[in-house]
Amino acid sequence: MARGGRTVTWLAALLLAQTPLVAETKCEGFSLRFTSPSGAPAEDDGRVEVLVQQAVLPLPFKPAMFTNIDAASMEKGVRCRTGLLAWELRPGVVLLVLPKSGRPSLDVVSLALVDLNRRKVLDGKDTTFEIASGRNERNGQVRFQLVSREAKGGLDLRVVREWLKDDGPTGAIEDWLAIRVRADRLSTAWLRP
Repeated sequence: MARGGRTVTWLAALLLAQTPLVAETKCEGFSLRFTSPSGAPAEDDGRVEVLVQQAVLPLPFKPAMFTNIDAASMEKGVRCRTGLLAWELRPGVVLLVLPKSGRPSLDVVSLALVDLNRRKVLDGKDTTFEIASGRNERNGQVRFQLVSREAKGGLDLRVVREWLKDDGPTGAIEDWLAIRVRADRLSTAWLRP
């Protein structure tokens, strides 16, 4: 049909409509589904859900642009290391470390504790802890890796503790962040006060 000298077709209308953008990361025994309702992940509107068999468990994070980062270091108990870290704290209970955009600075981590057997999110935290570990530059692209190690009652994660003044990304001073689980609740504190 023509209006004002323009032809409007159903195909053009369809192309203008935005649809949600959905991506899924498969882990051992579960998956994570990332959804951007706007269809544009850079809009900071992304949501994350854990899929366990038929159950859908929304994670309690603020909408964000979730990014990908690989996990280094830990071997035992890792149920997902591509794009995020999923570490089995005890049978059926996983600690998720998910990166999200911290632009214009470094990516930051969000944490979640999920009981896969009971199909329940036990706790979740958005944080401001930035990732600068495992820096690798290849073909002009800078990538980082989550550097972690197992600890009693949780894990330790390398994140930025402070910055050298006026030194840019290379001025990130890292330290070990202790992520612990007590009574199905997450807590964070610097390993060394």
